[in-house]
Amino acid sequence: MYNNIDLFTKALGIEKPWKIDKLNFDKKAKRLTIYISHVKGAKLPRKICGDKYGIYDTTKKRT
Repeated sequence: MYNNIDLFTKALGIEKPWKIDKLNFDKKAKRLTIYISHVKGAKLPRKICGDKYGIYDTTKKRT
């Protein structure tokens, strides 16, 4: 049996180093908000050379 976070993680195909931190459903507004972050200290490969680099989130929240 899955909890809601596990269910959405599987349904959306989210894989490490990314993770769902929190789900919030506002029934009145009919809006599901999914908070996604990365595992602390995670590194991703560069597309060009494959070297790993740290993740620095500089983007604004998106809807």
